[in-house]
Amino acid sequence: MSRSPHHLIALAGELEKEGQYNIAKLLRAAATSAVNRTSLKSHAAVSPEAQAEALREIADGLGDTNASALATPLRSAAEALDSGGVPPYSDTPDPVVCRICGFVSLGSDQERCPECGRWSTAAEPFKAIYWLRASSPPEALALLAATPVEIEAILRSGDPSVPGSDGGWSAHQTLEHLHNAQGVFRGRIDQLIAGGEPKLASVLVWRMDAAAADTGALFQAYSGLRTEIVGVLSGIEPSVWWNRGHHEEFGAVTLAEQASYFANHEPTHLAQLADAMG
Repeated sequence: MSRSPHHLIALAGELEKEGQYNIAKLLRAAATSAVNRTSLKSHAAVSPEAQAEALREIADGLGDTNASALATPLRSAAEALDSGGVPPYSDTPDPVVCRICGFVSLGSDQERCPECGRWSTAAEPFKAIYWLRASSPPEALALLAATPVEIEAILRSGDPSVPGSDGGWSAHQTLEHLHNAQGVFRGRIDQLIAGGEPKLASVLVWRMDAAAADTGALFQAYSGLRTEIVGVLSGIEPSVWWNRGHHEEFGAVTLAEQASYFANHEPTHLAQLADAMG
């Protein structure tokens, strides 16, 4: 690419000032693509200890920059890594970045950017979800119902006990992770349907103990629980989707957001499943 990502973003901003939003979106996409591809080739800290040290170095380097508000949350995150846990939402609130000047605020309650004075509509929030478009309740239900069919087809293609090509999880272990995650989701469904803005505990699903030795039995348990979940969610009143709880890691979340989260989490593991099955 002949121009760096920041040049692409700068040109996109100028075009947006002139109302050329469709052209600007192409440049923003090109910039994001370039950053993502470069990140694949960059070395990142792997161990929790190395990750914590990297976070502290980044926090120290922010100094008086527009992103200095991130220094304290990053140090809290480093402490959480050191202790083997995850930082609570209260220590790592959602950052909001001004798309005009790049100033970073924590939280979204400011009407104007403290740096350039632009209105908050020019700010971009960053939430702790690794997909950017949330599924609507009907979309989430359809995805929750469809994914087990895809997983069942993948499991027929090889040996589920063999580790992945990178030495990572086998298909059985990946399926166990998905089953454990939906068990957490099932409990939260009952809490959120009951209302009253319940507290939702943070659960490190990837650390939950293994329970099932037979992959076929594990899939049947997973599939049966999924049928139950889809049945329960299909029968609720539309207003219940917006019942809210308070997650200690992610802040305020609705039942609709939780359904979207868990529905979209599984497809991110399908390639991992297929790779392990050879």
